[in-house]
Amino acid sequence: MCTYCKCVCTSMCVHMLWLCVCVRVQVSVSTCVWLQCVYTCMYVCELVQKKHDTLTLSGISQRVGRSPDSSNGRLLKTSFGKETRMPRVLESTWGEEISVVPNRSLDARLSPVILGVQGGSRCLSCGMEQEPTLKLEREPDTCSMCSLPMARYYIIKDTDQKVLYIRDGQLLVGDPDVDKCSAEKICILPNRDLDRAKVPILLGTQGGSRCLACVETEAGPSLQLEDVNIEDLYKGGEEATRFTFFQSSLGSAFRLEAAAWPGWFVSGPAEPEQPVQLTKESEPTARTEFYFEQSR
Repeated sequence: MCTYCKCVCTSMCVHMLWLCVCVRVQVSVSTCVWLQCVYTCMYVCELVQKKHDTLTLSGISQRVGRSPDSSNGRLLKTSFGKETRMPRVLESTWGEEISVVPNRSLDARLSPVILGVQGGSRCLSCGMEQEPTLKLEREPDTCSMCSLPMARYYIIKDTDQKVLYIRDGQLLVGDPDVDKCSAEKICILPNRDLDRAKVPILLGTQGGSRCLACVETEAGPSLQLEDVNIEDLYKGGEEATRFTFFQSSLGSAFRLEAAAWPGWFVSGPAEPEQPVQLTKESEPTARTEFYFEQSR
């Protein structure tokens, strides 16, 4: 309760006691009536105060409440590392309930959390522009986890310990600290129609809703993500071949050879912020060794 309201309530109590003495009314009876008014005032002030509580997370201070812009999924631009305020909320609205769940793919010692609003249907994300911005995004329904029990999820890294991540619909390789990216959990299922001795696997992203495929281009075979569910590919068929890669071990590392183009391997890009590509092992710029770190 604010200081002003506390002073008002205290003054009311003193005035009530003085009035009771003056009119010689039994104090216990008058107290019940007056305290009901006092407690009502205190309760209303407490609700108003809760409405303007401030939520502070990792150096970002924001007033919690629906702003006029939150109805269309936009948050006003904010800055990092200093206190910023959103516009004053509408008087007819109440504070937003924030859903908080841990991000199990990151270091638990850093207490990474995901913030959701509107029952978790929209989540707060950091936009990658000239400077960091915040916005609300709706997670696609297709990003649910694969339902098959044999599915395994891995974080794949190159020899420089850079991770595979997704940006603008492409599978890139980058450093999470430098490139401000989050490692993609790659869903892996076997291709049961091909020789098991060669360990043929399917690679799915975004919970298996998009898969890595080999396509023919004028410059030769290339890689791209396609909107094909990994569970459908697991059922078999010739179409699954161009989504299949033979996994061979090289010490603790692995190489991924395209089943549809023998002799061509998945390779990390030579330049930063570029997508993974197919290359021949004989090429001097080939970066075909990857490490698979199993994720939950």
